[in-house]
Amino acid sequence: MKHIWFLFLFLAVGMSYANDTSYDNLDSFIQDFCTAVQTNDKSAVAHMMNYPQTRFYPLRDVQTPDEFLELYHLFLPDSIRQVISSSKRENWEE
Repeated sequence: MKHIWFLFLFLAVGMSYANDTSYDNLDSFIQDFCTAVQTNDKSAVAHMMNYPQTRFYPLRDVQTPDEFLELYHLFLPDSIRQVISSSKRENWEE
């Protein structure tokens, strides 16, 4: 189950990068994302996401960074944060 959440989160972050013009390349985006997760900077992670986050019924979609912050512990439980924090750039695919 945690791998499904990780995949969902990766897709959401990847879509956000594609729409974010403040990053020159994917490497810098991934580095900032991993750092934000590692330091538990919830606000930074929330602002790296693409909205709305569509979820399957009966779960409601996440429309804003504030809504994501309310659900942060569900999207990024400690087990997933540890995987992301210990990952290396070469483990991420473009």
